[in-house]
Amino acid sequence: MCRVVKSAVMLACATALVVGAAGCDVAKSENPTSPSVAGAIAGVTITAPSLLDPSAGKKIEVTQLPVTLTIQNSTTNGQRVVKYVFEVATDAAFTSKVIDPVTVAQGDNGQTRYTVDKVLESGKTYYWRAKADDGANQSAVAAAKDFLIYTLSITAPALVYPTANLHIAASEVPVTVTLQNSLTNGDRSLRYIVEVGTDPSFGTKVYAIEVAGGGNDKTSVKIDTTLEYSRIYYWRARATDGVAQSAYSSANAFSVDPPVVVTPPPTTPPPGTPPPSANDAIDLRTVSFVKGENTSGWAVTSTMISAGWSAGTLCTNHTKAGQWPILPFFDDPYTTVEGNQVVFAKINGKWYGGSGEWLRPGQTCKGVPYDMGPDTFYDAPPLSYWIPQSGEWYGLMVSTPSRAGRWGTAERSNVVLVQWK
Repeated sequence: MCRVVKSAVMLACATALVVGAAGCDVAKSENPTSPSVAGAIAGVTITAPSLLDPSAGKKIEVTQLPVTLTIQNSTTNGQRVVKYVFEVATDAAFTSKVIDPVTVAQGDNGQTRYTVDKVLESGKTYYWRAKADDGANQSAVAAAKDFLIYTLSITAPALVYPTANLHIAASEVPVTVTLQNSLTNGDRSLRYIVEVGTDPSFGTKVYAIEVAGGGNDKTSVKIDTTLEYSRIYYWRARATDGVAQSAYSSANAFSVDPPVVVTPPPTTPPPGTPPPSANDAIDLRTVSFVKGENTSGWAVTSTMISAGWSAGTLCTNHTKAGQWPILPFFDDPYTTVEGNQVVFAKINGKWYGGSGEWLRPGQTCKGVPYDMGPDTFYDAPPLSYWIPQSGEWYGLMVSTPSRAGRWGTAERSNVVLVQWK
């Protein structure tokens, strides 16, 4: 009898424990704010978060890392606090995840952010997505968006005009420079910094400006400053997107030739002589030709466009350059010429003229030393010892070959006056 009572007591105790345990489980499920809930809570709906940034296809430069993922928070009709699970992968199926799913507490102001703490490689596309989770219920997973990590590249612009060592006519002042636009893999618009200096290292800059890029892959800039005639200037450019800059372009040297001056000779010629050319700045009938042919009576078939000496080069650009007859140079059929530069100097009150350097077909500039005379006219005094002085006016023209006497047609340009700088 005692054993029966004892067994009954033990059974009653066991039964009470089971019932008590069951009662605890029911209490947990019915408390939606409990830290742990057994299974989803019926009737609770959580919307999927919206992926805000990075947007689909966004390009992110490596200097902007780390990437911060931003979502618009979900909405829920439940009572539990929502958290968000972020995932990043290298494929759209998320089979190669860069990070393990990361759970982040809901942020303020309707948005939640997560900064990726893993190194993302340049040149790779990544995919990211997120979902909401309250510990009992989950939202759908937001559709993934991709973004690209890249290293910014901006090529240096190429200089189009002025080309290297170009002599620019005074009529082109103010000079307008043109560059070929840079290439970039970035999304920001490019602007261009153009600089003009008096030395190739740009230790002394006379002009600098930043302008927006032009259309048709080229950008032109007017150099709105005073440039001295016959002085060598250098220009260069580089591109910027407002954050990064390209390397500088190479530098091109250029100079501006002095303006040509045409002073018509006297309108009343001496009796019995034909009138001079109306476009000549010097009356060639008064000139003593000491080197080459006397070209005063030659037909004026070309007009000087620009002329002047600068940086060891004498330029005589005229309208018939490349159009006069081509002749062999002293019977050498493999070396041809079409004319000569002709220089005029006023020495002791009298004008002297002489045929100078030979011009190949289409050529307008020749290397001539700063003192002009000795290497240009050799043994033809007084031009052979004439050295022009600063501010002195001298004459220039171009003729068909005349240095060794007349070759071919007797044609020339008009004569212009240029001031020596």
